[in-house]
Amino acid sequence: MRLYYANILYTNEDYESLKEQIEECEYDMVVLIEFSDEHEEALKGWFQERFPYVNRNSWSKSLAGDIVFSKYPIKDLIYNYPQSLGRWRYSYFSVQYDEREFYFYIVHTSAPVSVYNFKMRNEQLKKLNEEFMIQARDRSEDAPVIMIGDFNLSPWSAFYIPFDKGFQGMLKNEFREYRPRFTWSLWDRKILNAHIDHLFVSDDVNIVDLVIQDVPGSDHHAFTFSIQ
Repeated sequence: MRLYYANILYTNEDYESLKEQIEECEYDMVVLIEFSDEHEEALKGWFQERFPYVNRNSWSKSLAGDIVFSKYPIKDLIYNYPQSLGRWRYSYFSVQYDEREFYFYIVHTSAPVSVYNFKMRNEQLKKLNEEFMIQARDRSEDAPVIMIGDFNLSPWSAFYIPFDKGFQGMLKNEFREYRPRFTWSLWDRKILNAHIDHLFVSDDVNIVDLVIQDVPGSDHHAFTFSIQ
């Protein structure tokens, strides 16, 4: 199963470049963060011709939400957990592929650009840890889990270690074996680089062909990979 993930930036109007980039490979699933109403008007029809199954999560009026386009049916699971349906919301769903059920989390936390947003991000990370453990009880021990998104959290942050430990060894960061990878940059990727987009997977998931690439019109990089 081949995936494309990117925070495309809610003000990004370079629709044609994004379509060209996605057409370069035969993806089974495309995950987009900060997908706005303007993006939906310009792109949703094009995507649905190629990916018949769609799941959209929108919780922020200013920064839009996330959307998943898939060639395989999506089972939305978040509504099974009422405690997860607060003001801030992540996506939680499963996809049946190759006779296995894969569980996905799509995450976008608040950017810590102020004290208020900094505290909000930390609360969101705590909420994700707690609810992940609740939801894990309803999955088999060997269920393959993929968590991907813009966490607005660097691996070198003091808040990263407790967040990572909050999964109690059930997820591992796929970038842990790599040299530092920058997934976000300010001012056209010239200064203030950071690694804030992450890919966490369970032990049952084998990630291959992980590639980071630019996203036209966005301050984030995309990454593509295959799940085995």
